[in-house]
Amino acid sequence: MSIEGPTLRSVSVPPPIPREVTKRKVQPPPLPAEALAKRQTAPLIERALTWTRRNQMENMVPAFAIPGFERLGVAMSMEKKADRRTDEPNEDNALVFPVRDPRGCIKLGGILADGAGGEANGAEASEAAVQNANDALKKALAQSLTLTAQEAERKILAHQETKFGKNAVPKAGCPDIREMLPMAMLEDPRIANSAWAAIEAMRGLETKVAESGGITTADVFLIHEAQNGARFAILASLGDSPAYIRSGKGEIRQITQDDSLMNALLNQKRLQPEDLAEIQQDPRKRIMVSGRPMNYAQLRATITGALGGSRASTEPSLVIVRLEPGEELLIVSDAMDKLENAETGKTDTKILASILAQGQTSLQRLNLLRKVIKNPTLLGDAAKRLAQYKKDDDFAGVLITAQ
Repeated sequence: MSIEGPTLRSVSVPPPIPREVTKRKVQPPPLPAEALAKRQTAPLIERALTWTRRNQMENMVPAFAIPGFERLGVAMSMEKKADRRTDEPNEDNALVFPVRDPRGCIKLGGILADGAGGEANGAEASEAAVQNANDALKKALAQSLTLTAQEAERKILAHQETKFGKNAVPKAGCPDIREMLPMAMLEDPRIANSAWAAIEAMRGLETKVAESGGITTADVFLIHEAQNGARFAILASLGDSPAYIRSGKGEIRQITQDDSLMNALLNQKRLQPEDLAEIQQDPRKRIMVSGRPMNYAQLRATITGALGGSRASTEPSLVIVRLEPGEELLIVSDAMDKLENAETGKTDTKILASILAQGQTSLQRLNLLRKVIKNPTLLGDAAKRLAQYKKDDDFAGVLITAQ
């Protein structure tokens, strides 16, 4: 900054420095890049963790900007179910944060965790996952960079084959990682390292969650920006908290597949789609699973993947999708079941699309979704399309809008 002062003359002794200059504070030297990033991001992480520790006594978390990600609208919203006491914790928690890898690249990371209802310490389990997610991702990103992109790709494909089987077909609408990963690597090979880090971060959370004595599902995600500017959403999903992509045209598609007993039997070819359709239509019908008769609702509600549960798998499924300008990534807890269509047994995507089409900001849209899930009668006549047996539940959601 130039300072106005008297004109200096060419003399051997310089004139005195003007008094107004001597009163100015000396500016400290600029911070190193690492320290600057830490100063910028630490308050955001601490603020979000504070909301988590207070278990979201307020019903919404204000949207906030992430340094370096101004082109992304970020919003979180959470609410306890109505019959919880004021001092009783929310079992559903979420956190979004910037995370820096050892090469200095900053990515947008986050987690949504849904503590298992009906199990001890469900709230403590989801909180443990959320509070340790940033450290788990940083450690996993550092470890992933010791691999070449091709080594990371091989590990990812082997992991998915182990989880689902060699010939497993993804649920309709869900991207096939065997196709999406090579396509994404054509634009940026490093995306394989980021994707492997998401899987490893989920594994790293297992010990912390187990120490809580509870069980939680979790979705760990990263927004990876390729060298050509393209953005990809990377999601490691474990449990039954669904994720959706809303296109710029307002179309909704689910990109995750629940870790349910029903889907596991379908993947293993132990349950045929026509048999599933039959028991879905008649709640009285049962199929035998390991000597136990089970109906459609039981097959769907039995979760086979979670953190902290010795009876459940801790290996997540992986999804990679390109996030175009105008598109949105929505991750919600299983409170989303309140928008289940009575006939199809699936999320009514038309109703979801109509909700997310309203509001000017990510936060407005997400909070409207929360309110409708809490009170579906706000939909008017459209509520008649929904299953009526779904009871109130805790809610947590994250909405990221690409701009």
